[in-house]
Amino acid sequence: MKINNFLNVSLMFLLIIFSRNSFSLFQENFSFLPNSNNESPSTSTNFISPNHQISGSFGGDGTTFCGPSLQPNSLECFVVVQNSIQYSKIFPFPGTISGTPLYVNGSWIVASTKGFLFKIEADEKFHFPKIQNQWLNFWGLGEKQLLTQLIPKAEVQQTHPALEEKKENTENILDYLKWNYYSSSSFVGKPIYYKNKIYILSSYQYLYCFDFDTGRLLWTTQTGKSFALNYLSTSLEVLNDELIVENTQGNLVAVSSEQGNISWTYHVPPASQQERIVENLPTFDKFTSIIAPFLIDNNNIYVGNSESLFQKIDLRTKKQIWQKASGTTTKPILIQDKIIYSDFKNNIYILNKNNGEVIFKTQIQDDELITSSISVDPEHILFLSSYGNLYSFDITKTKITLVHQFYKRILDDIMTINHNECIHTSYNILTCFQSY
Repeated sequence: MKINNFLNVSLMFLLIIFSRNSFSLFQENFSFLPNSNNESPSTSTNFISPNHQISGSFGGDGTTFCGPSLQPNSLECFVVVQNSIQYSKIFPFPGTISGTPLYVNGSWIVASTKGFLFKIEADEKFHFPKIQNQWLNFWGLGEKQLLTQLIPKAEVQQTHPALEEKKENTENILDYLKWNYYSSSSFVGKPIYYKNKIYILSSYQYLYCFDFDTGRLLWTTQTGKSFALNYLSTSLEVLNDELIVENTQGNLVAVSSEQGNISWTYHVPPASQQERIVENLPTFDKFTSIIAPFLIDNNNIYVGNSESLFQKIDLRTKKQIWQKASGTTTKPILIQDKIIYSDFKNNIYILNKNNGEVIFKTQIQDDELITSSISVDPEHILFLSSYGNLYSFDITKTKITLVHQFYKRILDDIMTINHNECIHTSYNILTCFQSY
């Protein structure tokens, strides 16, 4: 595949009208524009509007996606058909969306920055959550008290006179709100559904487990020290009945999916002084947290701390197979027998996955840190800097091309929506590229 036909993109703005009493539905089609430049793809883009300071991402079932909205205290959902937004709708929601909404078995699991986790029934037509205008009653005075009382089959005891009127308007919410749970800290990352349970992280390094049907809290486990630094990476994977997470102390932590006890921990150590001299690394790690998501490949895991060391670990023995003196800021990508990632100096590495030897190394000249990457095909990887410079890395030609400049702060990792690569920027813009 040539770089000049690597990306085709289109331009569309979604304007969604929101009011307290009605939600308008907007429908539009995309038209795709050909490339006019042999060296870099067209920079026209698809624009979808979600939220102002976004703390969450978009999740869905492959066709319908939900995530933060342009409007405060709102959830936006849209249907993607053949690379176009066919339907979009905004729903009232108590707080900003935190984490990534999860669609599973006809319901949505959605978290709020105010510490709530909801299971909401979805409709059959679009798989939109059945959120009605009555949810507007969750805004403002007494919302937390009201929500904590709206637990299915629980006896409601009214303790605040300001809630009396709101209570009358929320009776049928229980028809679609299957359960909710309140935590003192926000839920973050993408929930996992496994063996009829929901697993999700909180911002203060706790892992929660809920019964999917009833919402009953089965257990909660602290996976790291709860101090000023919250999760910097919200990776959560399940393997062999264990949940694997990272923490701010530079550890991998495995938690039993059944009992919630910690099965094992593994600390990613700093590089040695000799390795630091050879690789021109800092004389000591100022920041040893794991900030990039790890990669699991069979019974091996690839992970690195932020400044000095990247390792391949055997999950059966909990011992390193090899290590490379370099931190990592992007999730490792596995293509055939190659591991590809970026470090804090914006060096791009291609390593042999079997022995860790460097096959190729280059550097992206960018004043901002490379924080995200995604493989779009066996020949190309997209790398994204924290302030919106998007690069295409041609693996076969070992060539890096700047393909787009957003001039906006990036709010999330590159995500895939309906086979498009999408990038979330400040000022509430989600930009999606079609690649093939």
